[in-house]
Amino acid sequence: SSGINAEYGGAINKGNWPLPIWMCSFSGFLDNASYITSAWSLALGSIERFYLVLSRSRGTETMSHSVAILLCSCVWIFSVILAALPVLGWNRYVYSPLTFSCAIDAFMPGVHK
Repeated sequence: SSGINAEYGGAINKGNWPLPIWMCSFSGFLDNASYITSAWSLALGSIERFYLVLSRSRGTETMSHSVAILLCSCVWIFSVILAALPVLGWNRYVYSPLTFSCAIDAFMPGVHK
């Protein structure tokens, strides 16, 4: 985890985030960006393998290096955009003492009534 020392410090600090709130947002951003990138990279790998099997059975060329770089870049850009939305004002990152990390506020006032 990106803010592992601060997260465990929060556990010792009676369940409160011990650092400035912007660091909680930054930690949540890094965590979410890495989770989203990981999941989409696995999906992209599966799609690439499917494409490889399909292209071999047809006798066509496999995916080029430049296409692979482009797809990986798209995954990273997509992940950063999704992780940045709470920082830009669409929801927010809050400290969760149950998981010792900062995550998107699932119980934002006015959302769950």
